[in-house]
Amino acid sequence: MGTSMDTNYCYGQIPSLTREKYQEAHDLIIKAWTTREPFAWNGRYNKLRHVNIWPRPIQDAPHPPVHIPGGGSVETYDFCIDNTYSYSYLSFSGYLRAQALMDGYWRRIDERGVDKSPYRAGFAQTILVADTDEEAERLYSEHVSYFYNRCLHVYPGFADAPGYRTIKTIQTGALSQYAPPRATPS
Repeated sequence: MGTSMDTNYCYGQIPSLTREKYQEAHDLIIKAWTTREPFAWNGRYNKLRHVNIWPRPIQDAPHPPVHIPGGGSVETYDFCIDNTYSYSYLSFSGYLRAQALMDGYWRRIDERGVDKSPYRAGFAQTILVADTDEEAERLYSEHVSYFYNRCLHVYPGFADAPGYRTIKTIQTGALSQYAPPRATPS
């Protein structure tokens, strides 16, 4: 769906319609990937007279794999589960936040009663490689520092436009703060 800052503030989209517009765009892309003949698209938000992608995707049966990046919304979990897509978390906040979000996703998988295929999830974590810690510090510290201190800052007022997050996701997030602590592995 994009971030609220991008979609709603920069592009002026109505927050409560963001997911609906995303769904329609998704359906258009899937139809374009899976339909061999040109077709017209007469959606609520997109009207296209001739849709015909060329060249066609190489992974053509039924369509290329789809990886959906997410930030922990229950609706995105369900969207990935319903469509057998990979839910992918891009971790910029460390492994503890990532663990909590991915645990939430796997709990949702259990609640929905679907298989726990490892292809249902993806995870991206910054990893830096060098022969020594000193070399890694020399090679990467300036760049990593810049990225984490300058590129990830989001003014709190831009975090979520009113109506962007659904009640279900807000409730799930609030209730998770009152969950009993997990036992730490020994």
